Amino acid sequence: MISKQFEKNIMTLGEEDQTKLFQSTVSIIGMGGLGGFVLEHLVRLGVGHIKIVDKDVFEESNLNRQILSDMNSLGRQKVEIAKIRAKNINKEVIIDSFDTEFTEKNAIEILKGSNVAVDALDNNNSRLLLFKIAKSLGIPVVHAAVSMTSGEVRVFFPEDEIIDFKKNKGTEEYKGTISPTVAVAASIQAMEVVKILTNKGSMLKNGLYFDLKDNFYSVI
Repeated sequence: MISKQFEKNIMTLGEEDQTKLFQSTVSIIGMGGLGGFVLEHLVRLGVGHIKIVDKDVFEESNLNRQILSDMNSLGRQKVEIAKIRAKNINKEVIIDSFDTEFTEKNAIEILKGSNVAVDALDNNNSRLLLFKIAKSLGIPVVHAAVSMTSGEVRVFFPEDEIIDFKKNKGTEEYKGTISPTVAVAASIQAMEVVKILTNKGSMLKNGLYFDLKDNFYSVI
């Protein structure tokens, strides 16, 4: 019997697709702005098993856009706070936390067994590694990147060509971004995860680009 917690989900998704979410495993690589919002959505959606990866602690500069951060979490490991948050929403969710950098040494171990991987990274070196390892394991990746008031989301399947991201920090690092931008991009990411897991809906294989300042939204 499905918990009352998810009855509104079932009204939208149906019981069969809700059960698919319960039985799925998703890896979120990065627990910063994007990763925190994606985790929040996926736990509330009822994804049964979530792996989270991040080596950093929360800092004061995270407070403007990272939903998992508050004054009490400053200096604490992001994955620690994320796990507490997830279990407080859904006590049944399985959270595997990795307090480490995502590297060639641990990437296969982390991603193995996942149905989908979420790119919530802030640098292109790690992003390229995620794409390569996910491709080798046959795992689709839901990518997003944000900067200022604009963002992009795209789904990559194992058969797709890997984009050779430049070896530098994303533009968020030197231009900044704000909470609404991060929340919109992460919400779209979470919905793409649902569509992949349930095999329903039109997926963003060619990408979506938006700018909240100019009300620009374009599906390629």
